[in-house]
Parts: sequence; structure tokens; C-alpha cells
Amino acid sequence: MWWYVNFGQRKTAQVSEFLYDGLLTWIRFCSNVIFPFFAFLYKGFLSNHLFQALILTYATY
Repeated sequence: MWWYVNFGQRKTAQVSEFLYDGLLTWIRFCSNVIFPFFAFLYKGFLSNHLFQALILTYATY
């Protein structure tokens, strides 16, 4: 990524690249960790009627 040196916007491009990398990392983390976790929760616990009743009880408070 040498193009930003020519435009004299090195700092801006570095910051935007950093944010972009952070966003990609966050998306990757979400798709690898959080979504499977929720899928596991949904399959394992939410199908359980007792757990559903527990959630409903806490949701009403």
C-alpha cells in the first residue's frame, strides 16, 4: 500500500487501514466464535422447555 505516500495522506490511510483490519478481525471473530456459540446455545438449551420457561420468567422482570 504505497499509494497513500504519494498523496501525502499517510496518517489517514494508516488509520483507515487499522480500522479496516480491526473490522475484519471482529467479523472473523464473530463468525468463528459468537455465531456458533449462539447456534450451540439454541440447539442445546433453547430446545429445552425448562430453559425456555426460565428465560420467559427472567424476561418478564
